[in-house]
Amino acid sequence: VKAAIGTQVKAGDTLATVEANDSLRSYNITSPITGTVIARTANEGEVTSDQALFTVANYSQLIVSLPVFPRDATRVQPGQPMLVQSGAQTLKTDVSAITPAGDGLPTFTARASLANEDNRWATGSWIDAYITVAEINVPLMVDNRALQSFGDGQAVFIQVGDVYEVRPLELGQADGAFTEVKAGL
Repeated sequence: VKAAIGTQVKAGDTLATVEANDSLRSYNITSPITGTVIARTANEGEVTSDQALFTVANYSQLIVSLPVFPRDATRVQPGQPMLVQSGAQTLKTDVSAITPAGDGLPTFTARASLANEDNRWATGSWIDAYITVAEINVPLMVDNRALQSFGDGQAVFIQVGDVYEVRPLELGQADGAFTEVKAGL
C-alpha cells in the first residue's frame, strides 16, 4: 500500500499492489484521476474481496446548489451572475442550471460551478449566495454598511468640518450591498 489518506495523486499513480490468490500474479491499483485520497480500506496483508480499496476525489471544481423558492424561480435563469460568500471568502460565478428540487420539495435548485484550484472552499460548507436577477441604474446610492437606524427610518452620518451630522434618508430599492437614496443627501 503506497497511498495514505490525504496523499495527493496524479492519474495513473500506483496506490497499491495486490496479488491474486489463484495465480499469485501482482497487479498495480492506479488512480483513475488526479486528486486526493479521501478514503482507504486497503491494508497490507488483507484479503480485498470486492470492496473499494481507495476513494480519490478531485475538489478543484465544486458545484454550488442553492434552493430557490417557487415565487423566485421565474426570475432565476442560467447565465445570471452569482456571488458566493463564506466568511471572508467571496467568488463570482454564473448560474449554470435551475431544476426542480425533487423529493417532493416545493423548491427549485440553482446550480453553479465554483473554481477551487487552491482548495479554499470545503465541500458541504454552508454558504451565502446572491444571484443578480436585474440591474437598475440609480442616481444616488449608499453602501448598506453606512445605514443606521434613526427614529422610524434610516440615516447616515456625514462629516462636516470636524463634526459628524446625521442625515435622515428616504430610501428606495436595495440589494445585498447598496440602497438607493431618493432624498436626504
